[in-house]
Amino acid sequence: MGLLMTATHTPLDAQVRRGRAPDPTAGWAPIALGVSFGWDQAANGQVVGGQVRLPLLRDGTVEVVPNAQLVFLRGNKEYQYSLEAVFVPEGVRGGLLLGGGVSWRDAVLSRTGPNDTGDPRQRHSGYNIVVGAKNNVGVVQIEVSLRWIFLNDTNYRPTPATFGVNYPLWRTAPPRP
Repeated sequence: MGLLMTATHTPLDAQVRRGRAPDPTAGWAPIALGVSFGWDQAANGQVVGGQVRLPLLRDGTVEVVPNAQLVFLRGNKEYQYSLEAVFVPEGVRGGLLLGGGVSWRDAVLSRTGPNDTGDPRQRHSGYNIVVGAKNNVGVVQIEVSLRWIFLNDTNYRPTPATFGVNYPLWRTAPPRP
């Protein structure tokens, strides 16, 4: 009888007091897709971009954010790619965010001539720091951010300030305080 009971183990109702439902566990913070626009002060041009916010922790306090931006300059374009780790203390509720990561920028920074493909842009890598805030407004998240990008082997320091709208792919209730 003991072997039969262990082989057919099922959860027991005695684990929860009768008449009370167990506390539901919070689901994973949602993945969010977003677009942004803004201004890059160092490049003196408009910025349009996109990003994906991927939570690493269930409550959304740590996210990985791959993003790409297109910077429109007079007569030229620059491309910015970043992979960032972001800390959001309030998780799915939003609030302040702080992070950093690695960046690549395709830009014309010198007059050395075109590269092997005939494009005058050269790819530079470096790191970045991001500060900002995000908040839930209806079914979307509104986000503002400022990035400082430190490219290796150059004094060029792009600083895009952006305003974005993110769309979470599913909803989860924020954790109780």
